[in-house]
Amino acid sequence: MCGVALQTAHRFIRIKRFPEETFMTGKQTRALKLWSSTAVVLLLMGTALTASAREPNEKTQAAALNNDKTWSTSLEHIRHGQYREAEALLKRLANRSGMPKKASQWVDDWIESEKSRRDLTRQDFEGYVKRANKEFAKPEDKRDYNDALKWTYWAMLNTLEQDTFKTLEWVQNLKQAATAHADKLRREHEWRDGHSIYYSLSLIFDEDDDIEKCRRECLEHARLEEIYKEREDRDWKESLEGITKSTVEEALWRIDQKYVEEADFKSLTAAGFEELLLLSESPTLREQFDGLNGERGEDYVNRLSNRFAQVQRRDSLTYREALQHFRRALKINRQTAQLPEAMLIKEYMSAALEELDDFSSMIWPSDFREFEKHTRGDFVGVGIQIRNKYNPEKKDNEILVVSPLDDAPAYRAGILAEDIITQVNGESLLGVPVSKAVSKITGPLGTTVTLTIRREDDDGETKTFDIDLKREIVKIQSVKSHNRSSENEEQWNFLLDDELGVGYIRVGAFQENTVDQLRLALSEATASGMKGLILDLRFNPGGLLKSAVEMSELFLDRGDRVVSTKGLRSPEWVVRAEGKGEFKDLPLIVLINESSASASEIVSGAIRDHQRGLILGERSFGKFSVQNLIQLAHSEAHLKLTTAQYYLPSGKSLHRKKGAETWGVEPDITVPLAPKEISKVLFMRRDSDVLGAVKTSAEEEIKEIVKPRDDDDKESDDKDKDDESEDDVDANNRPRRDPQLDTALLVMRLHLLNNQVMQMADMTPTPIESNVEVTNE
Repeated sequence: MCGVALQTAHRFIRIKRFPEETFMTGKQTRALKLWSSTAVVLLLMGTALTASAREPNEKTQAAALNNDKTWSTSLEHIRHGQYREAEALLKRLANRSGMPKKASQWVDDWIESEKSRRDLTRQDFEGYVKRANKEFAKPEDKRDYNDALKWTYWAMLNTLEQDTFKTLEWVQNLKQAATAHADKLRREHEWRDGHSIYYSLSLIFDEDDDIEKCRRECLEHARLEEIYKEREDRDWKESLEGITKSTVEEALWRIDQKYVEEADFKSLTAAGFEELLLLSESPTLREQFDGLNGERGEDYVNRLSNRFAQVQRRDSLTYREALQHFRRALKINRQTAQLPEAMLIKEYMSAALEELDDFSSMIWPSDFREFEKHTRGDFVGVGIQIRNKYNPEKKDNEILVVSPLDDAPAYRAGILAEDIITQVNGESLLGVPVSKAVSKITGPLGTTVTLTIRREDDDGETKTFDIDLKREIVKIQSVKSHNRSSENEEQWNFLLDDELGVGYIRVGAFQENTVDQLRLALSEATASGMKGLILDLRFNPGGLLKSAVEMSELFLDRGDRVVSTKGLRSPEWVVRAEGKGEFKDLPLIVLINESSASASEIVSGAIRDHQRGLILGERSFGKFSVQNLIQLAHSEAHLKLTTAQYYLPSGKSLHRKKGAETWGVEPDITVPLAPKEISKVLFMRRDSDVLGAVKTSAEEEIKEIVKPRDDDDKESDDKDKDDESEDDVDANNRPRRDPQLDTALLVMRLHLLNNQVMQMADMTPTPIESNVEVTNE
């Protein structure tokens, strides 16, 4: 959301603001910001890409002032969409920097791409507004609020000022009408439909506490119905194994001793009691448990309500008082409704920890093995990624192979992406959820499982066959690139530009084996001639702190501060780079976006604070809290608890708190993506990840068939919508390109061609307005 004036490594990075426009290319920034921030860097490379930049002398500083008028004029042309005039000025500045004709052509191509992006975003915004208003203009009994809100949300994602957009009269009128309709559905216990509308509202009006409260209420009722209804293929009692009262008692004590700040035990306890009262309102549970009906049910509700009122009257609760209220709730249940105690404990504690923060939670024994697999980086299985796909002919979900994994049994046996797994050991998977299918396919090391595969060949013929697979330890590959090797599909090509030596490595998670994989990839790329690296941490949710520190050490000097942590009852713990810094002199650009969190923010934040490289993309997620996994005594249950906050080398903790205006790692070069561009990037990644797959076409995405609703008059409803079929289609017409990666590639290419810092320093414009400063500690 800013332009960037890059000075030398010993100066501030100053973030500028420019006059407003009417639309933008993403959720939070406008086209001008993209242009201003990137264009400066395109001409001024060399200062932040390496750690060895020098201070410009007085002569070059004076030249910067002389060139500022030309630079400001070019920005004005860009702001008004006068690309031809802006391009002429940028070319003049480019020529002064000594760029060769090839680099000039790269700039031309990039400018044309940005012009196209801008036009497509404007078209999308206007189209979404039109569709939203068209749906909202229908009579009340014909209006689909989810559709109206969907188009409104997508319009908002393509606006300049989201806060201003929310205040528009038609948006406010839609909010009022949709909220009234959702309230009606909630009163009628139509939990799923009510939640759907509240959820759509919450995406647009994310600061509205009333909407969020109603959404969570509907979600809880819908969740209870889904979990506890009787099903032949699933027994909810299995999820309660190993849950005991002592587990929660110890968890509450740990929260008192270890939480990052003084825990609000009153809020925790109130949330737990609210959840227990909500159980009594669930039709599904009332059908299964007689104790929730009649006098016993009334007694259960009345006694819990009285206890809940006592909690609410208190200003605060201590840990011991919260513990007594929990024990009293279990006693009330034993004397009245007699619900399964493990179920009560699970629901109580899950609700209580939701109130604590977004990242603390209980990991119950039945869930721990799956959790451990994702953090360890390996598991015992056959090596396939699967998901549900609806089959309209069978009117139920099937299990679709997304991709076999590298060097795993499924890949070696010839299983392909798009295969359907119909049976496991002769047992049908029709209608089985993914989690259940995974438990059937995985098993003890060395054992064999038989998968029945249905595959459609190129001629449209369908064949079904069995494959026997031996379960092995499967390594999860978290380090990848843009394209696979042409010689070996299981290997990656880590160079984007062979001639200049631009490397590209994508890291999807921070697991135990991630840095070992990264070090190997860097070595391969270096051997192939890598001279500069683009490290992609977009869509990376984080993982292990140890891996984040080890990754940072690859690029920093020994002794550089990487991160520090501090909690309520724990002293500050400072982590400094202890490695050799094998790649500390390698020109570096780090890509981040709003899905880069936790460990991704530690690495990108350390790189930025030490001015070791450029950060490019969009502001990161803002998760700077530390969770420890605490095993509870005599149980497989674990408490994932927030115990501290992370602090970057600058001393800042950029955790996103409710109502905060500043959070996350801000990029040096802001390159926003529109929603369709994000979708295109994800599909491109999917294609590169898949082994032996039919690739997604350049012009259209995979379109899933949505499971039909049980409408009484669906035929009539479809007939009414025939004339709107074209409006319902929102084809992704964006080109098959990644604008953030393309910009990073251009920046790195220009840097490698123009790596003499003093030659380019005279192009640095004078900062217009400084409102954010990041200092080098």
